Amino acid sequence: MKLCPSDERVSQMEIYDLLFICSNLDSFSEFNNNVIEFMSNKKNAKNRFYLLDIANKKHIIGLRKVKKFYQQNKRVIDEINRTCYTINNFIGSNYDYNGNCKMNSSLETFYKYLVKHKDEKKQIITLLKKLRDLGFKDIYFNEDDEFTDSIYSISCNSYGCSYMENMEALPNYSSDCVYYKTTGSNYKIDIGGLFIRLTHHYDIYITVNNLLFDPSLLPNSITKETTYNKILSLRDNQKDSCRAIQNSVDLSLSVDDLYDIFNSTTKVVDGFESVKDKKQLKKKLSKIKEYLDDIKEISEQYDNSICKNTSKITKEQLKLEKTRCLNRRQWSSIDID
Repeated sequence: MKLCPSDERVSQMEIYDLLFICSNLDSFSEFNNNVIEFMSNKKNAKNRFYLLDIANKKHIIGLRKVKKFYQQNKRVIDEINRTCYTINNFIGSNYDYNGNCKMNSSLETFYKYLVKHKDEKKQIITLLKKLRDLGFKDIYFNEDDEFTDSIYSISCNSYGCSYMENMEALPNYSSDCVYYKTTGSNYKIDIGGLFIRLTHHYDIYITVNNLLFDPSLLPNSITKETTYNKILSLRDNQKDSCRAIQNSVDLSLSVDDLYDIFNSTTKVVDGFESVKDKKQLKKKLSKIKEYLDDIKEISEQYDNSICKNTSKITKEQLKLEKTRCLNRRQWSSIDID
């Protein structure tokens, strides 16, 4: 499962490429224009794959214009080959065969951002190197996202999670699932699938809303201990609230069960032919109904009290947790052949 963002507002670029642009910010505009001119010639575009061979001093017959392009941009191309993957990959990732930036390329977005924050270039490079060293291949960028609009969850049986700054657990009923949110973060790290316990390989993606934050705000490593376990531990601060929700839901469901039994019994009694027995049972059932109504009122009063005393618990949440619990009941009752 790929967790990388699909929102069209999100820009994506390989971190190695972004480091190169940032390190060559003053000369990149000229190089970009040269690439556009070079790629606008379809013959050059087809032969761009020889650029790496030319840079590696391999003997190539002909291709005079390709060789000329390399000589005119030798310093930049050599640095791309040294710091990024290859010049061929760099051009292929960001430009089409007409010399235009690809529709899915975020080159212009990142370049404008870097120019705008030119005075913080060293700070940005330090951050990008930290991300590279943490094992991120790509960076996803969305200045409008503070990651506060979503509620996230992790299962105690799977290590996939979203990790951010300023996370706090939300009280809930389930003991094997943690719901949480952030009050604001510079980044969101998505860890997909299961951690492979032997090799520790896993899919990781990072979305940031700026490139100016302190690298120390990131984890020192991306491991189960520094991400998943840390999120799990957030629930410890909500033990009392979680217990209150569990009591509320369990009591409410138990009352509902009693009403179901009462209603079923009433139907049975209604079918009695003996008038005397029916009358006696109806009288007893009436008393039971009074007790049930009293218990329901106490249950509702309990809900009101925990919502009043705990700002993170609302009537809407109690209703949601009850629905989730009912759904789990239904699934667990389904026979699987």
